[in-house]
Amino acid sequence: MNKLWAIAPKIPSSRFAKFPQYHPLLLQLLYNRGIKTKKAIEDFLSIDYAKDVNDPYLLSDMKKAVFRIKKAIEIKEKIAIFGDYDADGICAATIINDVLKKIGIVPIVYIPERKKGYGMNNEAIQELANNGVSLIITVDCGVGDYQEIVLANKLGIDVIITDHHLFSAKTPPAYVILNPKKKNETYPNKDLSATGVAYKLATALIKEYQDHFKEGEEKWLLDLVSIATVADMMPLLNENRTLVKYGFLVLAKTRRLGIKTLLKEAGVKDIKVKWIDKAQSRFLIENIDAYTIGFVIGPRLNAAGRMDHANTAFYLLNTSSRQEALKLAKELNRKNQARQTLQKKIIEQIKKTLDSAEIEEKKVIIKGGKDYPKGIVGLISGKLTDEFYVPSFIYKKEKNTSRGSCRGIPEVNIVDILKQCSSCLEDYGGHKAAGGFLVKNSNIKKLTECLEKSVKEIIGDKKLLPKLNIDAKLDFQDISYGLKKTLEELAPFGQGNREPIFMIENALTVEKKAIGKKGQHLSLRLKKIENGKDCYLRALLFENTKTSKEIEVLKHYDFAFVPLFDEWQGKKRVTLKILDWKLSKN
Repeated sequence: MNKLWAIAPKIPSSRFAKFPQYHPLLLQLLYNRGIKTKKAIEDFLSIDYAKDVNDPYLLSDMKKAVFRIKKAIEIKEKIAIFGDYDADGICAATIINDVLKKIGIVPIVYIPERKKGYGMNNEAIQELANNGVSLIITVDCGVGDYQEIVLANKLGIDVIITDHHLFSAKTPPAYVILNPKKKNETYPNKDLSATGVAYKLATALIKEYQDHFKEGEEKWLLDLVSIATVADMMPLLNENRTLVKYGFLVLAKTRRLGIKTLLKEAGVKDIKVKWIDKAQSRFLIENIDAYTIGFVIGPRLNAAGRMDHANTAFYLLNTSSRQEALKLAKELNRKNQARQTLQKKIIEQIKKTLDSAEIEEKKVIIKGGKDYPKGIVGLISGKLTDEFYVPSFIYKKEKNTSRGSCRGIPEVNIVDILKQCSSCLEDYGGHKAAGGFLVKNSNIKKLTECLEKSVKEIIGDKKLLPKLNIDAKLDFQDISYGLKKTLEELAPFGQGNREPIFMIENALTVEKKAIGKKGQHLSLRLKKIENGKDCYLRALLFENTKTSKEIEVLKHYDFAFVPLFDEWQGKKRVTLKILDWKLSKN
């Protein structure tokens, strides 16, 4: 699919003289991200844990939460942690579990099966009550569980909610709620992950029980905070940026046997920490970044809940046995591979049923099936939306109802669409870009018609084109291994701080070669004459990057790309990962 290239305007040349200490390209990239003042630049580039990470007691009701947990510890009440089945929920449960154990309490940890649905459930609450639990600490759930918390209260259980989701219409009557999105909440960072909120509670408890912890021990929990923040796609700005950057540092030397083993099984090696300036807390991590979490650790942890039960991932994060860690890491690898295979198979099945003219007309994809696992319908929806650039609604059909996930595009607010069709739905939720829904099978036809009508009303006959934001045009001679240092200053990349995208113009394709086991990728050799000198670059097109048949040898193209850096046979090299291309005009 063609993309609309949006090239950032050049930074005013006066800024180079104003900030001579910074590389011009770095200034351009910062300028593109709205980072323009001296203070903003310094704050962004010099990450400082003590300065950037907020006091946990800035979260309203933190004192009340700590008081209730202290009381439970003193009178030896049974405490349960009620988690969620994704990476954020699993990491959050592990953090609270770690801290309580070090204080001397062994909590019950309950992580629901995906088939029971997101959030708390009455059956589990009754079971915990039967086991004598009188205090539940939720992680990554709770604010949407009004009826379940009413039941807990009736059974004599106090509930401390730690969550980061938006509230439903009725605020649950919990003993205390820790959530940066709470009404009238003044905590500075509204974008904490659930694990970030759990970390705040953990650091408050560590302060209260200092005798049980070494100084600075709370920082050893940051490996989990970084995993959850990236995997749950939270913005990597301000406090989150600092938590993640320091989390990478902890990941590089993690004490968690399960994470070490998982990284090894996934082929992640040669992890190194390079200190630029210890006094200024400036450091770089090699081979651990947002990609490692987003495409290596996160999918494997999530595969447990998607394909079976999330307990497998929880056990991995908490094991102290090498044998068990290896067994669980291999199991998560197998589950993730099975998830990938099944996901690819279902996407191919769906694509065979799609008609391009119909998609062009209706601007939406709506598909369901009995063999679509609930755990991966969201991933399938995301892939289809990425490829076809239309909203998609994918559901698992069961006996009487269907449960689905949906993904949107910037032009369409997915929750607004669900609201417009709420009369057809039993339940729905989400945010602008993604959502979930439950529908009676008898209402599927009606829902399909409503979704198509609602999307069409918003988009009309407008031609949809995904936008590719390009940070700067580069010459061949600008692209060297030295570019790596400039980009590392901006990392970690992710939501809110995307990886920079560049372009080159009038590049001559001198060589084209299919690579990969099935020849599914393409290697290119590009040439351009600059300042009377022949310059060459290597480029790669991975599968699904349009179609390689469009690229012809001895033709000139403009390429949009991100640079990849590696060492090959002792030589440092740069490879362009091509995102899109056009025939050159000149």
